[in-house]
Amino acid sequence: MLLLHLSDLHFGAHSRFKGEDLTRLGKAFFKDLEAARGSFAKGSRIDLVAVTGDIAESGKPAEFKEGELFLATLAGELGLDRRRFVFVPGNHDISWPLCKKVAADQEEEGFDEAELRKRLDEVKLVRYEEFLRSFYGVSDLAEVALPLGRGAYLYDFPDFRLSVAALNSCEKESHRPADRVGFLSREQAEALMGEWRSPDRSGRLKIVTVHHNPDVTVPANIAEWRQEIEKKGLAPELAAQYESDIVGFEGRRHLKAIIEDSRVQLILHGHHHAKDEQSWDWRTGTKGRAALLSAGSLTLMVGKLPEDEPLSVRLIELDTGEKEIRARSLIYDPRGRTEGEVRHGSFVPDPVESDGYCQHLDLPIGFEPKEVLGYSAIIREIIAADAAQWNYSPYVCKSARYTVFVTKEGDIYYRQVQVLLLNSPLKKLPCSFEMKPEKREYYHRRYRMDRSEARDFTESEWFQEQWLLNHFAVWTGEKEPRDVESFRHPPLDSRSDTFGTTYKTADLIVDAMGGRFLTREIIVGLRDYVQWEEPSTPIFDRIDIPIDIPTSDLEISVVVDLALFDQTQEDEVANLGVEFRNRESVRFEGKEVVLLPEVWFEEQYGRCSDVEGADEMLRAGEMLREVHLLGRRIDAILETKTANDLQTDKAMIMSTLVLPKRFLCYHLRWPTPHLGIEIAVRWEKPIFRGRSTSKAAK
Repeated sequence: MLLLHLSDLHFGAHSRFKGEDLTRLGKAFFKDLEAARGSFAKGSRIDLVAVTGDIAESGKPAEFKEGELFLATLAGELGLDRRRFVFVPGNHDISWPLCKKVAADQEEEGFDEAELRKRLDEVKLVRYEEFLRSFYGVSDLAEVALPLGRGAYLYDFPDFRLSVAALNSCEKESHRPADRVGFLSREQAEALMGEWRSPDRSGRLKIVTVHHNPDVTVPANIAEWRQEIEKKGLAPELAAQYESDIVGFEGRRHLKAIIEDSRVQLILHGHHHAKDEQSWDWRTGTKGRAALLSAGSLTLMVGKLPEDEPLSVRLIELDTGEKEIRARSLIYDPRGRTEGEVRHGSFVPDPVESDGYCQHLDLPIGFEPKEVLGYSAIIREIIAADAAQWNYSPYVCKSARYTVFVTKEGDIYYRQVQVLLLNSPLKKLPCSFEMKPEKREYYHRRYRMDRSEARDFTESEWFQEQWLLNHFAVWTGEKEPRDVESFRHPPLDSRSDTFGTTYKTADLIVDAMGGRFLTREIIVGLRDYVQWEEPSTPIFDRIDIPIDIPTSDLEISVVVDLALFDQTQEDEVANLGVEFRNRESVRFEGKEVVLLPEVWFEEQYGRCSDVEGADEMLRAGEMLREVHLLGRRIDAILETKTANDLQTDKAMIMSTLVLPKRFLCYHLRWPTPHLGIEIAVRWEKPIFRGRSTSKAAK
């Protein structure tokens, strides 16, 4: 497992990158990470991001918005679910204005210190928690992680047999000078230890993330603070703050108890703006220890950092096979330059750490490495979750058929047919098709390229051109997807979205009672959907098929015209690949699923070339039939008034829907009920051929 550790982002007045385009900064940072990852953990992708506090400089909403923009961009570039980001609050994430309002209320109302403390704790992290909910896209943080109380959360990642504690060392922090110390309470520690004693977590890898440094800081900080003490004197509240920052936060013994008794593998922290490595032993008589690592600041300007300490982040690999924790620091080089960027400044591997950091990884008792764990428990959890919701969802899917065709021009056509059973009365049936973040960014780049040639069209107009068609319809009763003639009968309702740019939606009027069957059809065509091969980008492109309602009897057919790869030798083009993910982004492959006795699962990969055997020809005939039926259905839709409203070019569309002579194909059948799975069918990116579809080219 590869982990990225960020800390002390300090977006705001003291950020080195204040005023810069944070989307562009996030993309450049990703490129730096990719370059470093290639030499440090080649073949691995970043699986988790830990952010140990101080997203903001002074806890202001605008600063959190800047942090969210940067981190959301990074998540998109990494292709990482945002729930794979773990956060803890830092002292700069405390909202002093909200705390000062509470103090003003005390002055007016006269309540005691206990009530003041209670009210401060209720408001001080409000802005930080607003940031978290916005970043994760949830209304309740309990949807993402288990609340432990006092601002702490527990994140579980079953695919890595991993549990990550996000502890709050800002329990005392407020605007008052005497409160500006790190603190971890006994209650918070005991809540975590109780969860980690449970049978389902005791055998997992364990990571603790916290903001304040729990041990002695680096010498440069001590020297700097000594000078400051000599200038300012040593008031009691200042003495407490320096003690906390120099020797470790108050309540660090509670953290040590967690490490000793729960047999933690890794502790990550920030706060002192410096990278450092230490270790803490487990309980006496138990062989093992935890690595204690800190990352420096990601963005602070020079003058706010310890002497000779650069901006820095860490890549950390937990290798359960070799039983090693390996880490490599990336530091900011103001003279460096990210590939593809004109501006100077980039994150590069720290030249001082030629060999990086390495420590033995002591595994928990009962831990099974990912390679031998298998995915039986994961799949069973998915099935159990589905069964629990089968009777409670407004509607469920009795059968689902998906057909995807990628043309030789790089266009894509997608058809989805679902037979739905209503569990309750329904007035409207929502439909949607949305571009993935990396696909939206790809189109944005193409728009900027095309716009440089001509300036007579807006971005919205250009995006509309990329949609060849979109069609949403619903009928009463059950329809067989391959009986395309039955879809010519008038539907209950059908719509097209003429306004959406990066997504298309429609609410179909059904006004149906519970117990009734409906058939929903979604057909989409996108021009130049295929992403061409570009430097410093992933080599695979994909179509994602989300299964977001309880579903049984799933079938997927994907055909990619091999003529798309006309600048590559055919034997160098890989077969289509597939990846499954559940809600928590747990990845698994079909070969793991078919091993389960309770799951019947069938998938076929292959290609059709000019010379084939009988089996290949049979498969080719079946796949071409799916493409033929897709073409017939699109031809019928383009004759309707709904499609004509889109002002689509029927002749142009039908000319691209030609049955391929040679193609890659993938077919999946999965009758077992399932829910919350996303299926990504992947193909290699072809070499750019220079095709343009902009108004400029026309």
